[in-house]
Amino acid sequence: MFQAIDLSSLRAPRINHQHVGARAREVAFTPEVAAMLASDAVVAIGVSGGKDSVACALAVARHLDLIGHKGPRILVHSDLGRVEWKDSGPACERLAAKLGWELLTVKRQAGDMLVMVTFAV
Repeated sequence: MFQAIDLSSLRAPRINHQHVGARAREVAFTPEVAAMLASDAVVAIGVSGGKDSVACALAVARHLDLIGHKGPRILVHSDLGRVEWKDSGPACERLAAKLGWELLTVKRQAGDMLVMVTFAV
């Protein structure tokens, strides 16, 4: 189920630094997201296997650990087919193994990204 979140109240959380340690970072989120994390909601992160998504996943994992999140965590990789970097899938698998998270790889059933672009033109 998709839930819209009002971003107008985006703010940095108040963190008890004695509890989480000196390495905590300020993270901006909405009260709705804070409530979901506090209730151990599922956290899913889209990853490509590139350095940006790997850095994001590592930072999110660290933050979730620092706040004591105990809910399910999953990485989601979209396989784009022929245009995909050959190491994307293996890089995502290595990241999932390092984090100890499940990796869900999704792929379009009706052809890859090149097929989509060809039909769109």
